[in-house]
Amino acid sequence: MIGSGIDINLLTLLRVKKYLVHILGFSNVSTLSTPTSQVFYVAFEHTRHTDRDVSACMNELLSLLDASHPFSVVASAMTESLPPNDAPAALLVGSIFVDILLALITGSEDLLDLPFLTTKRLIECLLVIMYKHDMESRPLRHLQGNLRKAARQVLNLAPTGINYELRQLSLTVAQTYIRLWPNTSGSFVL
Repeated sequence: MIGSGIDINLLTLLRVKKYLVHILGFSNVSTLSTPTSQVFYVAFEHTRHTDRDVSACMNELLSLLDASHPFSVVASAMTESLPPNDAPAALLVGSIFVDILLALITGSEDLLDLPFLTTKRLIECLLVIMYKHDMESRPLRHLQGNLRKAARQVLNLAPTGINYELRQLSLTVAQTYIRLWPNTSGSFVL
């Protein structure tokens, strides 16, 4: 519904994020507020401590990340930020959930242990993040290292003998990362 354009405010969206993180099996989920803001951010460990299947959430997460509805996000809703620079940034409504997807990819020991369609959706969501979300913006800038790790982990799937479709998607992720961030992709070797 959020991806379809329903009006939602930042606090409600952050509550939805908290419940989603909890459902996906991440541990140490907490909401931390900043002293100068009414906004909180959702903190969680980036490794999953459960074998819950995330396939039920993947289609909706893909729709949400792919939604083109503008949304104003402050950096303190994504991480601890310095109070003077907590000006709203115009991002997409799915930007709040970018860290969850990156944690799903980087926190998985082996993406091939997940069902095929779940792995495929995770990789497609990663491509959507690379193409549509402004990782240079202040609220998302701190996730650039996680994006690089996720892209690297997906690239490591290519030589494992996976099926053709997943291999092509993983190579597309690497190609996209190298093209969009050539200065930080130095150790990506295809």
